Amino acid sequence: MKPMMRTNASQEIPIESWIVAGMRTCYLWAFASLFVQWPGLFGPNGLVPVQVESSANHIDPIAYFAQEMPAWLGVSEACELALLLGTGIAIIATLADSKNCVVMAALWILYGVLQQRGRIFLSFQWDILLLEAGFICVWLATKRAPRAGIWSIRFLLFKLMFMSGIVKIQSGCPTWLSLTALDYHFASQCLPTPLAWYAANFTPSAVLRFSVAATLFIEIPATFLILAPFRTARILGFLLQVILQIGIMLTGNYNFFNILTVVLCLSLLAPDVVASSQGSAALERDGPLHLVALSISRAECTFAGTWLIASAGLALCIHYSLSTFVQLDATIPFPLFFLAFGVLAGIATTRTSNPFVATSALLACVLVFAFAILVQEMENEAQLVFWKADPKTLQAHVKQALPWILGYQTLVLGGAVALDISDTVRDTLKQIAAGRPRRFLASASATLGTLLTCSVLVFVACISAVPLTSLDQPSISALVPGSIIWAYQQTREPIALVHSYGLFRRMTGIGAHGQVARPEVIFEVELASGEWHEVDFLYKPGAPDEAPRFVTPHQPRLDWQMWFAALSNYQSAPWTVHFADKVLRGSHDVYDLVPSLYALAKEKPIQAVRAKHFEFAYTQNMSGPEWWVRDMASERQYLPEIRPEDQSVQKFLAAHGWRDHDVKIESPFAAVLVALRPYVECIVWPEALIAIAIVRITRRFLKLF
Repeated sequence: MKPMMRTNASQEIPIESWIVAGMRTCYLWAFASLFVQWPGLFGPNGLVPVQVESSANHIDPIAYFAQEMPAWLGVSEACELALLLGTGIAIIATLADSKNCVVMAALWILYGVLQQRGRIFLSFQWDILLLEAGFICVWLATKRAPRAGIWSIRFLLFKLMFMSGIVKIQSGCPTWLSLTALDYHFASQCLPTPLAWYAANFTPSAVLRFSVAATLFIEIPATFLILAPFRTARILGFLLQVILQIGIMLTGNYNFFNILTVVLCLSLLAPDVVASSQGSAALERDGPLHLVALSISRAECTFAGTWLIASAGLALCIHYSLSTFVQLDATIPFPLFFLAFGVLAGIATTRTSNPFVATSALLACVLVFAFAILVQEMENEAQLVFWKADPKTLQAHVKQALPWILGYQTLVLGGAVALDISDTVRDTLKQIAAGRPRRFLASASATLGTLLTCSVLVFVACISAVPLTSLDQPSISALVPGSIIWAYQQTREPIALVHSYGLFRRMTGIGAHGQVARPEVIFEVELASGEWHEVDFLYKPGAPDEAPRFVTPHQPRLDWQMWFAALSNYQSAPWTVHFADKVLRGSHDVYDLVPSLYALAKEKPIQAVRAKHFEFAYTQNMSGPEWWVRDMASERQYLPEIRPEDQSVQKFLAAHGWRDHDVKIESPFAAVLVALRPYVECIVWPEALIAIAIVRITRRFLKLF
């Protein structure tokens, strides 16, 4: 039975179709954004040509495909063909709005091989999240969408948010521990939006600190609502997670990441597994198959009873995570209280379909917990001693919670798989009882398909335990069998199936005296006249009077990597030297990424390139046109002057396998790709992609009424 969501028109809407549609849209944005940047980043004349990367990996479908046809298709052309195919398939699939597992598999494979080759510029966490979620959606897009697929999406969402929250405390970053992270985040994030300036300047300090505490609450204790066995709690978790993503999206440009996270959150709106299976085992009361049907029904009831254990374990995990931030009175038996809450919630889920009972259990838990804190504060004369965030305490609680989390995952996913298989077996038995051999064959093939789908999802869940338990390294060998660790290691190539996450682990942009000090690299070029001019990038901060921009869902990968380059030196980001060399040599592919170079080179030939390091901060008022303040006292050399005749630069580039001159395109197929590119780029700009997404979402909503 497919997970459904009711509308006010009493229609049944399959949640999995919305998730798959959202994934297709994210794929479309990812492929299209990469398509317009590919020549300058990975082309033969790009910053990191893919030919260089081809020798680094022996298991590579692109390299193998190119080697089979060396006369007309090289590695670079094969990658661009894969990119063109992925973009075209994503556009057609989004417009057609069809749920097809073959299409989802094609998108996953194409983006996976491109991500494998991209390395430096395709190593962001949303790229690997898109692949991990995309692989699950391959199986979610099957004709009979499994319950196990919905639960796999929920566990992925839980892993993403839980790990992102835990690492903030584990890192010991003082801004997270003292709730001052947002004092720096709005200015120091990679690509802020204009609203980030207003949030940094007009939000009261108390609100900023409350927002940091709310973020930690949503990313650690509230993540267990994602796994809640009753839908009412999951809806609350859905609202909290979506609010967080909207806040991030309004103040920062994170391409398709926030939308992708919201798409994963849609899985929380699906009905309860137990509720969706009640009464599903009914078959004819007469006949030899009645005993088999009765056995299936009893098995489902047994699974429903396991919610008691699952809810209790989940409640204990909530206790562990809450007590990380709240100093509780040791004399109060909070673990027993949370166990009691879990049992009550489990009973409410299995014994009644009224969501009010389950909601009351959840609210009772929160109210009693808040009352205990209030009493404790009154005893301490309201000195607000309850807030704490100690990494050592957190680590101890993570160690306690991980076995419960893994046990809960095993229990729930195993039960969902059992129900999926029982559904298909029941359909097969019905066809046998009805004497319809043709439909029996179709049902039997569906049963085999369900077995395959569930087997793959169980395998993914097993190897997902490895990155999750990495939150406590000693627990890996204790909780995860060696065979699963081996399987996890074997699935790292060619396309990794599962990953670990940890967004915003430590806050950057903190000056020596605690002030906002966003590191920024400014490139300068010397013209024939001897004058030095700054290079203005399209999106990253540079000129103080240049306002931040909204660029979502597009991801300007060069501008993003410039942010990481500013955190270290050019030795840690050698591609910056290659960028300077390409600027000197007038590479059109690289100039397309930074159009201001065309104007500078057109005026007079570029003679030299250098880069300086500055610290930026937001202006404090609206009296002038400036958005940024550049601290001139922080100026230091990032990259020394580079000139065309500099042999040391050529040796540096040769050591990294980069050519010191532009490559002429000789392949006829490459010429065809170059000719097609301008026409495709007219379709895949962010405005067009947003319009496509709006049209599809509008049509989906209109179908509800």
